Amino acid sequence: MKHVAVVLFLVNAFFSFSQTEIQFEKNSTLDELKKKAKKEKKLIFIDAYTTWCGPCKWISANIFTDPQVAEYYNKNFINAKFDMEDQGEGTKIGSTYSVMCYPNLLFIDSDGKLVHRTAGAEQDPQYYISLGETAKNPEKRFSAVEAKYRANPSNPTNFKEYMAAVSTTCLDYANELDNFLNQLNEADYLKDENWNIIQEYLTDFNHKTTQYIAKNTSKFSEKFGDQVNDFLFNSIRQTAFDLLNEMDFQENKYQALLNTAKTMELEPVKGIFPMLEIYGYERKSDWEGLFGYLMKNGDEVLDSENKNRYSYIISESATSDVHLKKAEQWMKEVLAEEGGEIWNNLDTYAHVLHKLKRDKEALEYAEKSLNTGEELTEEQITATQTFIEEIKNGN
Repeated sequence: MKHVAVVLFLVNAFFSFSQTEIQFEKNSTLDELKKKAKKEKKLIFIDAYTTWCGPCKWISANIFTDPQVAEYYNKNFINAKFDMEDQGEGTKIGSTYSVMCYPNLLFIDSDGKLVHRTAGAEQDPQYYISLGETAKNPEKRFSAVEAKYRANPSNPTNFKEYMAAVSTTCLDYANELDNFLNQLNEADYLKDENWNIIQEYLTDFNHKTTQYIAKNTSKFSEKFGDQVNDFLFNSIRQTAFDLLNEMDFQENKYQALLNTAKTMELEPVKGIFPMLEIYGYERKSDWEGLFGYLMKNGDEVLDSENKNRYSYIISESATSDVHLKKAEQWMKEVLAEEGGEIWNNLDTYAHVLHKLKRDKEALEYAEKSLNTGEELTEEQITATQTFIEEIKNGN
């Protein structure tokens, strides 16, 4: 009997341990998952991630290991994880279900139909249990909300419900928003229900609706106060970042946006304008223009993170000792800050010193960057070790 009790104890202990994290299927294809889901009459939950995605790693470490979340998902779903860049099942799933950002959390039925989805990482474990409950509810999940909207897109309630759902998925909803706004006249923009939609979902500064609001700021501010300035600031910032991230950079459009921003009496815009100028120089690889602007404005506008960033760029692309000396100054300031002696900063400083031909100091700081007590990635360690060898070999 003692032997039986010990075996039962070990089985129970193993089962309890296994429930402290979500049990993901190993090396399964989507077809295999669908068969298992049909057999067990469950939905499939897929964590669509990439290896470089920080939030993906965070939810794996902090949410998928939460006991309540694990118990709920192990009981209610067939769970699987796929790297969206593995050139196999992951990329196939990403293409099939239009995965546009990471982490993307998908709920799929046994026929392969996507029934619910969201993107991003929330910190509250209960959010993920609520997410699962919504996925299981045929009337509340994303597929139901979308179908209801498609059946009657002119219905304001359907539109608002759809926008609330689709805006959490990284799917493009520009056409749906355009269709809604095109139904409105300029007086309609001032109605509370329409303004709420405009300020929450419209991020394109060049859109005709935004342009009308920008030209009639006083009229809107009279009713909506500081919300108007916040809306215009956010639309300028987002439009700038969208232009910067386009594969083919349209410098004329970007410069036109900056020229417009200059004319607007918005304090928040004035605050970000220098960085938008800097990003523009960097995006078009105008290094002389960038370094010239940084020499004049960098001390005022760069925070610690950007001092590091642009010091490293200077170490890679600058030929003038004036630029390199400024980078050295910035990195000394960053390293002197509390908590400043981290790998990233020490590594950058070492690169600046190497470019200044002060290799003894460069080697000292490169070696120091490997001994900060941080948990470094293999990529960071390899990069620094290679750099150390380059210094030693006089490269």
